[in-house]
Amino acid sequence: MNSNPPILIVGLGTVSSLGSDTESLLKHLHSGETPAHTMDRSNGWHRARGARLAALLRGPESAWRPSGIAMRRFSRPSRFAVAAAARALPGRAAAHDPVAHDPDLGVSMATMFGPSLFTQSIMDQTLDHGPSAVSPTLFTECVANAAAAQVSLVMRARGPNFTLLAREAGPACAVIQAMDLLRRGRATRMLAGVAEEITPFLHSRLDRFGALARPASGRAEKARPFGRRRNGVLAAEGATVLLMESAASRPSGGMPPLAAVIGGRMAFDPTSTRSGWGQGIETLGKALTGLLEQCHLSPDSIDLIVSGAGGSHHGDLLEARILRHVWRRSPLPPILAPKAMTGEFGGAFLAAAVLAAAGLYRGTPTQDFEPDPELGLAPCLDPPLDPPRRTLITAPASGGPYGWLILERPAP
Repeated sequence: MNSNPPILIVGLGTVSSLGSDTESLLKHLHSGETPAHTMDRSNGWHRARGARLAALLRGPESAWRPSGIAMRRFSRPSRFAVAAAARALPGRAAAHDPVAHDPDLGVSMATMFGPSLFTQSIMDQTLDHGPSAVSPTLFTECVANAAAAQVSLVMRARGPNFTLLAREAGPACAVIQAMDLLRRGRATRMLAGVAEEITPFLHSRLDRFGALARPASGRAEKARPFGRRRNGVLAAEGATVLLMESAASRPSGGMPPLAAVIGGRMAFDPTSTRSGWGQGIETLGKALTGLLEQCHLSPDSIDLIVSGAGGSHHGDLLEARILRHVWRRSPLPPILAPKAMTGEFGGAFLAAAVLAAAGLYRGTPTQDFEPDPELGLAPCLDPPLDPPRRTLITAPASGGPYGWLILERPAP
């Protein structure tokens, strides 16, 4: 086995259209429901026959915002991130909490787009009234690391603070960064995750770039990972934050961990275009094989794959070819593709993957799935699956980044 001590996931906080706690998320995952909402198209930015839906956080903010935390001037990604972090590490975020600053608690957050609405507002102010009219409040929250900074301030985390930009592979990259910091003794606990918002302007740009699922030939607008009729992803907003700590330094008597991270790796596909997908099957397959060997595992040692395929035509094809390449000498284990429900970008996928590794999410019944013969694989269509011992989480990303995590379910 891997000589490095495992890194335990001992807390999970999530805020998304699928709910603001793990129970709500599991309910939607097991039912196959995707609470998608019609995006505001009144500004005329969208294509006439383009995407209309996104998995948005609607309703009163009080439904998911922790009590006792003032977030009036926070951007939406910062609000999502703080709310998820407060759920991952309860009792630390309340304004009246007298707990001292923690120099050993770090933060590792990912984002793809950053605070889009605040950035757009600054551009509007600059173009309409000149640079001198830019709001200082907006400026401090329009940077990519705003969410990580606010999590650190609210949670009193004075350890390392990182923001990772790796597109759709960002969540895996954030977890890998946290794992590395814990193993090197830079922190004793890490809050790791992702936060994202979806605005009408951002949604329209993603649609015009051809990234989003759209209605076609009488079919509903939805993400169809690995499906024959897939034509894009479902944009989603929200945040997921994990509380991680090293098994070597963990005090006894704590809550049982959800799972242990025993390995992770990032790679890059040099054949990829700036915003598209490449054909680096050999390069990426070698990187994944190297991760398995580093953890002293073989492909047969993996009981479950939670794939980050989101419904992109070329992205899902690349993901399938990599998996078939690595498992060319043995049958593939069962595959879950939860982005059919969680959508892309918003962090709920990371929560679903960890819950699957913990044996809590065991698959979604699928009635209308059409397998794609070109892929040579399909997600599990007949749950529930047996709880896995080891789970591979994949994180494909447009533009070249790729990430993988290997999680192990603790012995009962």
